[in-house]
Amino acid sequence: MKIEWFLFDAQLANLLDMTGADALESIRAEFAGQGLVLAIARAKGMFRVMLDRTGVAARIEPEHIFPTVHSGAQAFVEGHATTTLR
Repeated sequence: MKIEWFLFDAQLANLLDMTGADALESIRAEFAGQGLVLAIARAKGMFRVMLDRTGVAARIEPEHIFPTVHSGAQAFVEGHATTTLR
């Protein structure tokens, strides 16, 4: 089984500075190079503001930012509804 998504629960991340944004972007780029999607759930407050200001949110893509972990997991499952699990 190949890992396709990594859903980061950002609930406890209160703040994102430039160093953190650079690290998150580096992880996103490395994942993308391996065909892996970085998705984020529960990004709120200044963490979310900085995701937007630094451009990381745009590179992650809005459809991969979710209000809840459940909605992120549901989006993954719905995107793979035609896949047969064995």
